[in-house]
Amino acid sequence: MAKAGFETWTGVSYDDYLKRRNGVEDDSDILGEDHAGSTIYEGVAQEAPDPEFMDSVELAQTLVLSTAHVSRKVCFELLQKQYEQTLIVYKKGNHGYWIHVPETIAEELPACLQEIFKLAYRVDAQWVMLDCDGPLHAALPRYYW
Repeated sequence: MAKAGFETWTGVSYDDYLKRRNGVEDDSDILGEDHAGSTIYEGVAQEAPDPEFMDSVELAQTLVLSTAHVSRKVCFELLQKQYEQTLIVYKKGNHGYWIHVPETIAEELPACLQEIFKLAYRVDAQWVMLDCDGPLHAALPRYYW
């Protein structure tokens, strides 16, 4: 099937292409400049998922944001597990945090986290990933530290 697609697209027999390529000719001499670099890859790219397996899978949406949307103080407090009674927070290496979006936003949380969770609710995210290289969002304040 892949051979037929190659031949239809390039107008060159794949067997002839292989013979000539193993000789002294390069791709642009054999195929012309429009088709040089054409390659056939055979095999299964991805198996179809087993429907029974997929029924048992639960997915969660993640809102990815820059750590610039939290103040330096809050970043330090997350590191020190200051909010462990209110939030589920995991350190993401040296580059940020994974924070589970709470069902309700506690009033004692800093304003920057409250705003992030409000955005997470709007996009139906169950997690927030704060990353030093994450994207900035125009609706959220930025902290320069």
